[in-house]
Amino acid sequence: MRRRICWYERDENGGKREVEAHVAAGAGQVEWIIWQDEEDGRRRSNRPTEADWDELCRRADDWYRRGALPYEQLVIIRRRGGA
Repeated sequence: MRRRICWYERDENGGKREVEAHVAAGAGQVEWIIWQDEEDGRRRSNRPTEADWDELCRRADDWYRRGALPYEQLVIIRRRGGA
């Protein structure tokens, strides 16, 4: 089962940044979709920063404590999505 964890940020120029992380327990990986507003439209990326990983781990810990995230998916996130 896939779980979607997302959040929004504002960059220093006031542009919106949307970060989505899809945790696929069966595949044992995390798929990223990052949208960044720019002057000429929106840019899509799938390369998370270290800060993105830290934020995902923090949110995943919160979700797990509330019972909203299964332990196997928490482990995948803590391993940084690597097998």
